[in-house]
Parts: sequence; C-alpha cells; structure tokens
Amino acid sequence: MAPHFISLDFGLEVEFDEDYGATLHRSLHDIYDVKTLALCTYVLQVIPMGDSPAQLGIKLRRVNHLILKASLIQEEFFGVTFFLNSCPNLELLTIDLNTSKRVLSEYEPPFPFDEHPFLKGVTTFNPYPAVVPYCVKKNLKKVVVEGFKGTESELPVLRYLL
Repeated sequence: MAPHFISLDFGLEVEFDEDYGATLHRSLHDIYDVKTLALCTYVLQVIPMGDSPAQLGIKLRRVNHLILKASLIQEEFFGVTFFLNSCPNLELLTIDLNTSKRVLSEYEPPFPFDEHPFLKGVTTFNPYPAVVPYCVKKNLKKVVVEGFKGTESELPVLRYLL
C-alpha cells in the first residue's frame, strides 16, 4: 500500500549539482501513488535540472494536495511550475512562506527568468497569455498561503494562480 503523505525536506542543504535533479526525478517516479506531497526550497530549485525541466515523465496523478515550503524566490519558480505540470489532479495547494530565503550555490535556471510564466507580461506588455497548467485550469480548488509578506517575488506567483 502506498503512503498517503511524503515530505521531501533537505533542511539546510546548499550544494547544487545537476545530477541531483536526475536523482530526484528517479525518486519521484517511485512515489507516484502518494496523495499529499510536501517539498522544500531545495527540491524546487534542483528538480528542473533533471531529465525534463518542465515536468516528470510520468504524472503524479494521485497527488491532490501539494505543500510547498518555500520563499517564492525566482530560483524556485521553475520548480513550482514543474510540480503544477506534474500533478494534474491537484485540488489544494499550500504555500508555506515561513522559510528562509536560501539560494543554492552555483544555481543556474533551466531557462531565462523573464520567460517564466509567472513573469511574462508583468514588466512589459505581452499579448500572449502565459501557459497555465491543467491542474490550475481544471482541478485546483483552493490555495492556502501562510506567511504572506507581499514581496516582489511572491506577488507574480499569486497573480498567476489567481
């Protein structure tokens, strides 16, 4: 029987290696049956460096509650959309902003930040709407944000989700 809840928390880990992304990808393939998944900033920053920067090869179809222990800094943006794309049946998204802002050493985004859907059209006019993950369009019923401060990096994410 698969566990209902899994938390991937790497505490104060600050080392970055592209191989870690591939390792996390493989690990997530083994827990595809989980219902609630909690992730830390480390996972959000490293996961896009794996085999596929946009989503898992297999969908986490049973995940209906995603908990992000994050700061919503730009370095986490690609990881957030990675999991939104990988969890098509997500109904509840909890964002716990009560964590420290920690950027991994040697972090490099998989794509330029200004091309990220959270930021498209925020600073310049963009006639094309951002691509919205299936779960956000169809299944997401509730977003809970804990510790909201209204920072410049938090606002684009919440604007995108609303």
